[in-house]
Amino acid sequence: MKKSSIFISVLAASMMMSSLYAAWTVEEYNQNGSTHKITDGNWEIGVTKHSDDNWSLGKSQGSSYIAGSGVLDFRTLEADCGVVLKKFNNGAMENTDTLTHVYLPDSVETLVGNTFQLSDALEFVDFGNGITEICTSACGNCKVLKKVILPKNLKKIRTSAFDGCSELVLTPADIPQTVTSIGYRAFKNCKKFTGDIVLPNFTDTMGKDGYQFEGTSITSFSAPNLNLIPNGIFCNNGKIVSATFSAAITNIGEYAFHNASSLEKIYPTEFPHVQSIGYSAFRGCKKLDVSFDFSKSHLTIVPTYALVDLLKVKSIKLPKTLVQLNSESLAYCPASRAIWFMGPPPTTIGNSALYPSSGGTWLLIGGCEFADEWKKSENVIPLGDGDAAKALKLAADLGVTGVKPIGKWTYQAGGTTHWVMEELPKATVILVF
Repeated sequence: MKKSSIFISVLAASMMMSSLYAAWTVEEYNQNGSTHKITDGNWEIGVTKHSDDNWSLGKSQGSSYIAGSGVLDFRTLEADCGVVLKKFNNGAMENTDTLTHVYLPDSVETLVGNTFQLSDALEFVDFGNGITEICTSACGNCKVLKKVILPKNLKKIRTSAFDGCSELVLTPADIPQTVTSIGYRAFKNCKKFTGDIVLPNFTDTMGKDGYQFEGTSITSFSAPNLNLIPNGIFCNNGKIVSATFSAAITNIGEYAFHNASSLEKIYPTEFPHVQSIGYSAFRGCKKLDVSFDFSKSHLTIVPTYALVDLLKVKSIKLPKTLVQLNSESLAYCPASRAIWFMGPPPTTIGNSALYPSSGGTWLLIGGCEFADEWKKSENVIPLGDGDAAKALKLAADLGVTGVKPIGKWTYQAGGTTHWVMEELPKATVILVF
Protein backbone atom coordinates (compact mmCIF):
# COMPACT_ATOMS: atom_id res chain seq x y z
CA MET A 1 0.00 0.00 0.00
CA LYS A 2 1.37 3.36 -1.01
CA LYS A 3 1.30 6.44 1.20
CA SER A 4 -1.04 8.21 -1.20
CA SER A 5 -3.57 5.34 -1.13
CA ILE A 6 -3.43 5.32 2.68
CA PHE A 7 -4.15 9.04 2.78
CA ILE A 8 -7.05 8.57 0.34
CA SER A 9 -8.46 5.79 2.53
CA VAL A 10 -8.34 8.18 5.47
CA LEU A 11 -10.43 10.72 3.62
CA ALA A 12 -12.94 8.09 2.55
CA ALA A 13 -13.18 6.56 5.99
CA SER A 14 -13.55 9.96 7.61
CA MET A 15 -16.88 10.36 5.87
CA MET A 16 -18.15 7.25 7.69
CA MET A 17 -16.43 7.55 11.12
CA SER A 18 -16.66 10.71 13.16
CA SER A 19 -13.72 9.57 15.29
CA LEU A 20 -11.35 9.23 12.33
CA TYR A 21 -8.55 11.77 12.17
CA ALA A 22 -5.12 12.17 10.58
CA ALA A 23 -3.27 13.12 13.75
CA TRP A 24 -0.07 11.16 13.38
CA THR A 25 1.85 8.74 11.17
CA VAL A 26 3.48 5.36 11.22
CA GLU A 27 6.00 5.19 8.39
CA GLU A 28 8.83 2.85 9.28
CA TYR A 29 10.25 -0.36 7.84
CA ASN A 30 9.38 -3.58 9.69
CA GLN A 31 11.35 -6.80 9.96
CA ASN A 32 9.73 -8.42 6.94
CA GLY A 33 9.94 -5.34 4.74
CA SER A 34 6.20 -5.45 4.16
CA THR A 35 3.30 -3.12 4.82
CA HIS A 36 0.69 -3.83 7.49
CA LYS A 37 -2.63 -2.58 8.65
CA ILE A 38 -3.30 -3.52 12.27
CA THR A 39 -6.63 -3.38 14.04
CA ASP A 40 -6.41 -3.30 17.86
CA GLY A 41 -9.75 -2.92 19.60
CA ASN A 42 -11.24 0.35 18.40
CA TRP A 43 -8.02 1.51 16.76
CA GLU A 44 -6.95 1.01 13.13
CA ILE A 45 -3.31 1.74 12.32
CA GLY A 46 -1.80 2.01 8.85
CA VAL A 47 1.90 1.18 8.47
CA THR A 48 4.00 2.05 5.42
CA LYS A 49 7.45 0.93 4.30
CA HIS A 50 10.46 3.05 5.27
CA SER A 51 14.24 2.90 4.83
CA ASP A 52 15.04 2.60 8.57
CA ASP A 53 15.11 -0.62 10.60
CA ASN A 54 13.40 1.04 13.58
CA TRP A 55 9.85 2.25 13.89
CA SER A 56 8.92 5.88 14.35
CA LEU A 57 5.63 7.67 14.84
CA GLY A 58 5.12 11.28 13.88
CA LYS A 59 3.28 13.77 11.73
CA SER A 60 4.06 13.86 8.02
CA GLN A 61 2.11 15.02 4.98
CA GLY A 62 0.05 12.35 3.29
CA SER A 63 1.28 9.41 5.35
CA SER A 64 -0.68 6.79 7.29
CA TYR A 65 -3.55 7.29 9.66
CA ILE A 66 -5.16 6.33 12.95
CA ALA A 67 -8.84 5.92 13.62
CA GLY A 68 -10.96 4.96 16.60
CA SER A 69 -11.38 5.74 20.25
CA GLY A 70 -10.43 4.49 23.70
CA VAL A 71 -7.42 2.36 24.62
CA LEU A 72 -4.38 2.09 22.36
CA ASP A 73 -1.87 -0.61 23.35
CA PHE A 74 1.34 -0.37 21.34
CA ARG A 75 2.56 -3.57 22.95
CA THR A 76 -0.07 -5.41 20.90
CA LEU A 77 0.99 -3.50 17.80
CA GLU A 78 4.54 -4.78 18.22
CA ALA A 79 3.38 -8.35 18.68
CA ASP A 80 1.07 -8.28 15.67
CA CYS A 81 3.66 -6.71 13.37
CA GLY A 82 6.68 -8.67 14.56
CA VAL A 83 8.63 -5.42 14.92
CA VAL A 84 10.39 -3.37 17.58
CA LEU A 85 9.08 0.16 18.14
CA LYS A 86 11.90 2.58 19.04
CA LYS A 87 10.95 6.19 18.57
CA PHE A 88 8.02 8.62 18.56
CA ASN A 89 8.60 11.67 16.38
CA ASN A 90 7.50 15.20 17.25
CA GLY A 91 3.79 15.55 17.98
CA ALA A 92 3.10 11.86 17.43
CA MET A 93 -0.34 11.90 19.09
CA GLU A 94 -0.89 15.51 20.09
CA ASN A 95 -4.25 17.21 19.98
CA THR A 96 -6.26 14.00 19.74
CA ASP A 97 -9.82 14.03 21.02
CA THR A 98 -10.72 10.33 21.36
CA LEU A 99 -7.60 8.67 22.79
CA THR A 100 -8.17 7.78 26.48
CA HIS A 101 -5.47 5.25 27.47
CA VAL A 102 -1.99 4.54 26.02
CA TYR A 103 0.46 1.74 26.77
CA LEU A 104 3.99 2.05 25.38
CA PRO A 105 6.26 -1.02 25.15
CA ASP A 106 9.65 -1.14 26.89
CA SER A 107 11.29 -1.05 23.46
CA VAL A 108 10.41 2.64 22.99
CA GLU A 109 13.53 4.64 23.81
CA THR A 110 12.81 8.12 22.45
CA LEU A 111 9.99 10.66 22.58
CA VAL A 112 10.95 13.71 20.51
CA GLY A 113 8.40 16.27 21.74
CA ASN A 114 4.72 17.16 22.28
CA THR A 115 3.81 13.47 22.21
CA PHE A 116 0.32 13.69 23.76
CA GLN A 117 0.04 17.46 24.18
CA LEU A 118 -3.51 18.88 24.21
CA SER A 119 -5.12 15.44 23.95
CA ASP A 120 -8.48 16.33 25.47
CA ALA A 121 -9.69 12.83 26.37
CA LEU A 122 -6.41 11.29 27.54
CA GLU A 123 -6.72 9.86 31.08
CA PHE A 124 -3.82 7.39 31.41
CA VAL A 125 -0.31 6.85 30.02
CA ASP A 126 2.08 3.99 30.75
CA PHE A 127 5.43 5.15 29.35
CA GLY A 128 7.07 1.73 29.56
CA ASN A 129 10.57 1.25 30.94
CA GLY A 130 12.74 1.97 27.91
CA ILE A 131 12.52 5.76 28.04
CA THR A 132 15.03 7.75 30.10
CA GLU A 133 13.63 11.20 29.17
CA ILE A 134 10.07 12.51 29.23
CA CYS A 135 10.17 14.95 26.33
CA THR A 136 9.17 18.60 26.20
CA SER A 137 5.38 19.05 26.55
CA ALA A 138 4.87 15.29 26.49
CA CYS A 139 1.48 15.62 28.20
CA GLY A 140 1.23 19.40 28.35
CA ASN A 141 -2.31 20.66 29.01
CA CYS A 142 -3.91 17.24 28.99
CA LYS A 143 -6.73 18.51 31.16
CA VAL A 144 -8.29 15.16 32.14
CA LEU A 145 -5.09 13.14 32.52
CA LYS A 146 -5.39 11.35 35.87
CA LYS A 147 -2.51 8.88 36.07
CA VAL A 148 0.88 8.17 34.50
CA ILE A 149 3.33 5.34 35.05
CA LEU A 150 6.83 6.70 34.62
CA PRO A 151 9.85 4.57 33.57
CA LYS A 152 11.75 2.95 36.44
CA ASN A 153 15.09 4.39 35.30
CA LEU A 154 13.88 7.84 34.26
CA LYS A 155 16.63 10.51 34.22
CA LYS A 156 15.11 13.68 32.76
CA ILE A 157 11.72 15.37 32.79
CA ARG A 158 11.87 18.20 30.28
CA THR A 159 10.15 21.57 29.89
CA SER A 160 6.37 21.63 30.45
CA ALA A 161 6.20 17.82 30.38
CA PHE A 162 3.06 17.82 32.55
CA ASP A 163 2.35 21.54 32.66
CA GLY A 164 -1.32 22.25 33.20
CA CYS A 165 -2.34 18.65 34.02
CA SER A 166 -4.62 19.82 36.81
CA GLU A 167 -6.27 16.40 37.36
CA LEU A 168 -3.04 14.39 37.39
CA VAL A 169 -2.66 12.58 40.72
CA LEU A 170 1.01 12.15 41.67
CA THR A 171 2.64 10.94 44.87
CA PRO A 172 6.28 10.39 45.90
CA ALA A 173 6.02 6.76 44.82
CA ASP A 174 5.30 7.86 41.23
CA ILE A 175 8.57 9.82 40.78
CA PRO A 176 11.67 7.62 40.33
CA GLN A 177 14.58 8.66 42.55
CA THR A 178 16.82 8.21 39.51
CA VAL A 179 15.62 11.59 38.15
CA THR A 180 18.57 13.97 37.72
CA SER A 181 16.99 16.81 35.70
CA ILE A 182 13.64 18.58 35.86
CA GLY A 183 12.97 21.36 33.38
CA TYR A 184 11.03 24.61 33.28
CA ARG A 185 7.38 24.30 34.38
CA ALA A 186 7.58 20.51 34.28
CA PHE A 187 4.76 20.05 36.81
CA LYS A 188 3.33 23.56 36.93
CA ASN A 189 -0.27 23.66 38.14
CA CYS A 190 -0.41 19.92 38.79
CA LYS A 191 -2.64 20.68 41.76
CA LYS A 192 -2.99 17.04 42.80
CA PHE A 193 0.77 16.42 42.98
CA THR A 194 1.22 15.98 46.72
CA GLY A 195 3.32 14.32 49.42
CA ASP A 196 6.89 14.40 50.70
CA ILE A 197 9.15 14.30 47.65
CA VAL A 198 12.78 13.10 47.94
CA LEU A 199 15.00 13.37 44.84
CA PRO A 200 18.58 12.52 45.86
CA ASN A 201 19.92 12.69 42.28
CA PHE A 202 18.19 15.91 41.17
CA THR A 203 21.05 18.28 40.25
CA ASP A 204 20.10 19.91 36.94
CA THR A 205 17.29 22.36 36.20
CA MET A 206 18.12 22.51 32.46
CA GLY A 207 18.86 26.21 32.45
CA LYS A 208 18.12 29.17 34.72
CA ASP A 209 14.34 29.02 34.30
CA GLY A 210 12.41 27.17 36.98
CA TYR A 211 8.81 27.00 38.18
CA GLN A 212 9.08 23.19 38.19
CA PHE A 213 6.51 22.72 40.98
CA GLU A 214 4.61 26.01 40.90
CA GLY A 215 1.01 25.56 41.98
CA THR A 216 1.44 21.96 43.14
CA SER A 217 0.43 20.63 46.58
CA ILE A 218 3.77 19.09 47.54
CA THR A 219 4.11 19.16 51.34
CA SER A 220 7.87 18.73 51.68
CA PHE A 221 10.75 18.59 49.22
CA SER A 222 14.29 17.30 49.45
CA ALA A 223 16.93 17.61 46.73
CA PRO A 224 20.12 17.62 48.85
CA ASN A 225 22.40 17.77 45.81
CA LEU A 226 20.69 20.65 44.02
CA ASN A 227 23.02 23.62 44.57
CA LEU A 228 20.62 26.34 43.48
CA ILE A 229 17.04 27.25 44.28
CA PRO A 230 15.40 27.74 40.87
CA ASN A 231 13.15 30.65 39.93
CA GLY A 232 9.62 30.11 41.22
CA ILE A 233 10.20 26.45 42.10
CA PHE A 234 7.45 26.56 44.76
CA CYS A 235 5.78 29.83 43.83
CA ASN A 236 2.12 29.90 44.87
CA ASN A 237 2.39 26.56 46.66
CA GLY A 238 0.32 26.93 49.82
CA LYS A 239 1.01 23.40 51.09
CA ILE A 240 4.79 23.07 51.29
CA VAL A 241 6.09 23.06 54.88
CA SER A 242 9.79 22.29 54.43
CA ALA A 243 12.40 22.30 51.66
CA THR A 244 15.97 20.99 51.54
CA PHE A 245 18.70 21.85 49.05
CA SER A 246 22.48 21.49 48.87
CA ALA A 247 24.55 23.21 51.57
CA ALA A 248 26.54 24.77 48.70
CA ILE A 249 23.69 26.86 47.22
CA THR A 250 25.02 29.45 44.76
CA ASN A 251 21.81 31.22 43.71
CA ILE A 252 18.31 31.78 45.06
CA GLY A 253 15.95 32.47 42.17
CA GLU A 254 13.26 35.12 41.84
CA TYR A 255 9.82 34.13 43.16
CA ALA A 256 11.40 30.91 44.52
CA PHE A 257 8.96 30.67 47.45
CA HIS A 258 6.68 33.58 46.63
CA ASN A 259 3.42 33.08 48.55
CA ALA A 260 4.50 29.72 49.97
CA SER A 261 2.31 30.58 52.95
CA SER A 262 2.81 27.29 54.86
CA LEU A 263 6.60 27.13 54.56
CA GLU A 264 8.15 26.75 58.03
CA LYS A 265 11.64 25.36 57.47
CA ILE A 266 14.30 25.56 54.79
CA TYR A 267 17.75 24.02 54.69
CA PRO A 268 20.34 25.41 54.56
CA THR A 269 19.82 28.69 56.40
CA GLU A 270 23.48 29.67 56.10
CA PHE A 271 24.53 30.69 52.60
CA PRO A 272 28.30 31.24 52.35
CA HIS A 273 28.36 30.55 48.59
CA VAL A 274 25.33 32.55 47.45
CA GLN A 275 26.05 34.99 44.63
CA SER A 276 22.54 36.37 44.16
CA ILE A 277 19.04 36.29 45.57
CA GLY A 278 16.08 37.02 43.33
CA TYR A 279 13.18 39.45 43.35
CA SER A 280 10.38 38.38 45.73
CA ALA A 281 12.23 35.17 46.60
CA PHE A 282 10.60 34.64 50.00
CA ARG A 283 7.79 37.19 49.92
CA GLY A 284 4.81 36.13 51.96
CA CYS A 285 6.46 33.22 53.80
CA LYS A 286 4.79 34.30 57.03
CA LYS A 287 5.35 30.98 58.83
CA LEU A 288 9.05 30.64 57.97
CA ASP A 289 10.70 30.21 61.37
CA VAL A 290 14.48 30.34 60.80
CA SER A 291 17.46 32.68 61.00
CA PHE A 292 19.06 33.54 57.66
CA ASP A 293 22.84 33.94 57.52
CA PHE A 294 24.36 35.51 54.41
CA SER A 295 27.31 36.96 56.37
CA LYS A 296 30.01 34.90 54.65
CA SER A 297 28.64 35.33 51.14
CA HIS A 298 29.60 37.93 48.53
CA LEU A 299 26.04 39.16 48.12
CA THR A 300 25.97 42.80 46.96
CA ILE A 301 22.24 43.47 46.49
CA VAL A 302 19.05 42.47 48.27
CA PRO A 303 16.33 42.95 45.61
CA THR A 304 12.84 44.32 46.09
CA TYR A 305 10.58 42.06 48.17
CA ALA A 306 13.31 39.41 48.47
CA LEU A 307 13.00 39.04 52.27
CA VAL A 308 9.76 40.86 52.91
CA ASP A 309 6.83 39.98 55.17
CA LEU A 310 8.71 37.32 57.13
CA LEU A 311 6.80 37.47 60.38
CA LYS A 312 8.67 34.67 62.18
CA VAL A 313 12.22 35.01 60.86
CA LYS A 314 14.37 35.73 63.91
CA SER A 315 17.37 37.38 62.31
CA ILE A 316 19.03 38.12 58.98
CA LYS A 317 22.81 38.49 58.76
CA LEU A 318 24.08 40.44 55.76
CA PRO A 319 27.67 40.45 54.44
CA LYS A 320 30.35 43.14 54.32
CA THR A 321 30.06 43.12 50.52
CA LEU A 322 26.48 44.45 50.60
CA VAL A 323 26.10 47.80 48.81
CA GLN A 324 22.39 48.02 48.00
CA LEU A 325 19.02 47.38 49.63
CA ASN A 326 16.24 47.81 47.10
CA SER A 327 12.81 49.16 48.02
CA GLU A 328 10.92 47.04 50.54
CA SER A 329 13.65 44.39 50.40
CA LEU A 330 13.54 43.69 54.16
CA ALA A 331 10.25 45.38 55.04
CA TYR A 332 7.12 44.47 57.00
CA CYS A 333 8.73 42.25 59.60
CA PRO A 334 8.10 42.33 63.36
CA ALA A 335 10.00 44.05 66.15
CA SER A 336 11.49 40.75 67.29
CA ARG A 337 13.58 40.46 64.14
CA ALA A 338 17.26 41.41 64.13
CA ILE A 339 19.08 42.54 60.98
CA TRP A 340 22.85 42.24 61.23
CA PHE A 341 25.04 44.27 58.91
CA MET A 342 28.48 42.69 59.17
CA GLY A 343 30.15 45.77 57.70
CA PRO A 344 29.35 49.36 56.71
CA PRO A 345 25.74 50.09 55.79
CA PRO A 346 24.80 49.87 52.09
CA THR A 347 25.47 52.93 49.97
CA THR A 348 21.98 52.68 48.46
CA ILE A 349 18.84 52.05 50.48
CA GLY A 350 15.52 52.00 48.66
CA ASN A 351 12.19 53.32 49.82
CA SER A 352 10.86 51.46 52.89
CA ALA A 353 13.65 48.91 52.59
CA LEU A 354 13.66 48.35 56.37
CA TYR A 355 10.18 49.45 57.34
CA PRO A 356 8.73 47.16 60.04
CA SER A 357 5.12 46.08 60.25
CA SER A 358 4.80 47.11 63.88
CA GLY A 359 6.96 48.40 66.72
CA GLY A 360 10.67 48.67 66.14
CA THR A 361 13.27 46.54 64.51
CA TRP A 362 16.84 45.71 65.49
CA LEU A 363 19.72 46.70 63.26
CA LEU A 364 22.97 45.06 64.33
CA ILE A 365 26.04 46.38 62.59
CA GLY A 366 29.22 44.34 62.96
CA GLY A 367 32.92 45.14 62.68
CA CYS A 368 35.08 46.90 65.30
CA GLU A 369 36.64 49.40 62.89
CA PHE A 370 33.23 50.43 61.68
CA ALA A 371 32.02 50.76 65.27
CA ASP A 372 34.96 52.98 66.15
CA GLU A 373 34.32 55.19 63.12
CA TRP A 374 30.69 55.58 64.06
CA LYS A 375 31.59 56.35 67.66
CA LYS A 376 33.57 59.38 66.45
CA SER A 377 30.94 60.52 63.96
CA GLU A 378 28.87 63.60 64.79
CA ASN A 379 25.88 61.85 63.23
CA VAL A 380 25.85 59.15 65.90
CA ILE A 381 23.59 60.14 68.76
CA PRO A 382 23.63 57.95 71.94
CA LEU A 383 20.37 56.34 72.96
CA GLY A 384 18.70 56.98 76.28
CA ASP A 385 19.44 54.69 79.20
CA GLY A 386 16.22 52.74 78.80
CA ASP A 387 16.76 52.03 75.11
CA ALA A 388 20.37 51.13 75.73
CA ALA A 389 19.31 48.61 78.33
CA LYS A 390 16.90 47.01 75.88
CA ALA A 391 19.62 46.85 73.27
CA LEU A 392 22.08 45.25 75.65
CA LYS A 393 19.51 42.67 76.74
CA LEU A 394 18.77 41.74 73.14
CA ALA A 395 22.48 41.42 72.44
CA ALA A 396 22.86 39.12 75.43
CA ASP A 397 19.91 36.99 74.26
CA LEU A 398 21.57 36.69 70.85
CA GLY A 399 24.97 35.88 72.32
CA VAL A 400 26.56 39.10 71.05
CA THR A 401 29.36 40.59 73.15
CA GLY A 402 31.08 43.98 73.07
CA VAL A 403 27.92 45.85 72.16
CA LYS A 404 27.95 49.65 71.87
CA PRO A 405 24.40 51.06 71.48
CA ILE A 406 24.02 54.12 69.25
CA GLY A 407 21.10 56.21 68.06
CA LYS A 408 19.96 57.70 64.76
CA TRP A 409 21.39 55.84 61.79
CA THR A 410 22.81 58.27 59.25
CA TYR A 411 25.71 58.13 56.86
CA GLN A 412 27.24 60.11 54.02
CA ALA A 413 27.23 58.77 50.47
CA GLY A 414 27.83 60.80 47.30
CA GLY A 415 27.65 64.05 49.25
CA THR A 416 24.17 63.24 50.54
CA THR A 417 23.17 62.44 54.11
CA HIS A 418 21.01 59.33 54.32
CA TRP A 419 18.59 59.09 57.24
CA VAL A 420 17.34 55.54 57.57
CA MET A 421 15.54 56.55 60.75
CA GLU A 422 13.04 58.53 58.71
CA GLU A 423 11.48 55.21 57.75
CA LEU A 424 11.71 53.61 61.17
CA PRO A 425 9.74 54.21 64.36
CA LYS A 426 11.44 55.71 67.40
CA ALA A 427 11.52 52.29 69.00
CA THR A 428 14.22 51.21 66.59
CA VAL A 429 17.52 50.26 68.20
CA ILE A 430 20.84 50.01 66.40
CA LEU A 431 23.66 47.94 67.85
CA VAL A 432 27.27 48.31 66.78
CA PHE A 433 29.60 45.59 67.98
